[in-house]
Amino acid sequence: MYEILAAIDGSLASDRALEATVELARATGGHVHVVHVRELATVGAYGAVYRSEPEEAERLVQGYVERLRAAGVEADGAPRDATHPEVARDIVEAAREHDASVIVVGSRGRGDIGSIALGSVSHDLLRRADRPVLVVTARCARGPGDGQRSA
Repeated sequence: MYEILAAIDGSLASDRALEATVELARATGGHVHVVHVRELATVGAYGAVYRSEPEEAERLVQGYVERLRAAGVEADGAPRDATHPEVARDIVEAAREHDASVIVVGSRGRGDIGSIALGSVSHDLLRRADRPVLVVTARCARGPGDGQRSA
């Protein structure tokens, strides 16, 4: 079976990536594993501090899983805690664990300079991944008439 890893963060770009994931899963008869990596905010004397709560991350992942299933796609998922400051490294590890054929991720569409200055998981993922990565920008919206010419 074709395994797809969908890495999400709850953004508009993740929603667009979910749409692409549905299309890819339908075309391949694939199974989707949804992952959300809880980013490290800091590591101090008392251990790791994350940017989101575990319950929030679980709700986010399960919401995406439900949307995939409602679209007729076989899906499961789980959040995971970052083990590195670079979230992309944890996404690649999840892809290996699930033997994913492809990783689908959303991107806010920042340019190279913005990615360097602000950090970009999708940009870092492209450098680190050992398998294909489908990057879907928030601008990849499909609406009525998209891709069609009027007469």
